[in-house]
Amino acid sequence: MAVPLAGHLQARKKARFHVQVKIGNIPTDIQTPAQVLVEGTVVRIFRSDGDLRPGDRVGFLVWVCRPGDDVPVGPVCGFLDRLASATHIEVYLNGAPPRCEIALDEWLPLETASDEPRLTVEDLERQIREARKKKRRWWFRQNTTP
Repeated sequence: MAVPLAGHLQARKKARFHVQVKIGNIPTDIQTPAQVLVEGTVVRIFRSDGDLRPGDRVGFLVWVCRPGDDVPVGPVCGFLDRLASATHIEVYLNGAPPRCEIALDEWLPLETASDEPRLTVEDLERQIREARKKKRRWWFRQNTTP
């Protein structure tokens, strides 16, 4: 069962780290869906308690798949080709560096690092508000009584 957006929002809010990492080579000759170890060097920090700094090495597992794969229920899978062609990844992490865990599949492959985060709490809060408005519109109609 899919985790509601509110669950992803809490994962972002509670994550120990929010970083961008310059990643190394991702193996593409694997059977998917699968977990792939992503390793790299932290280049941007948007949240840290001081245990993770620019230049630190970090590693974590991500679920990947290819179009048409029979994806397991539970984890969010990103497309392997998109991850393999990325030079960076933005990710919310928990755990003790250098080995960490992704906070509820909150990651995004990037073509390059950015000064500003691409995955933000505020953006997800906005998406939730918009989804609630659309949901309300579906059943809401103005009072038509005279």
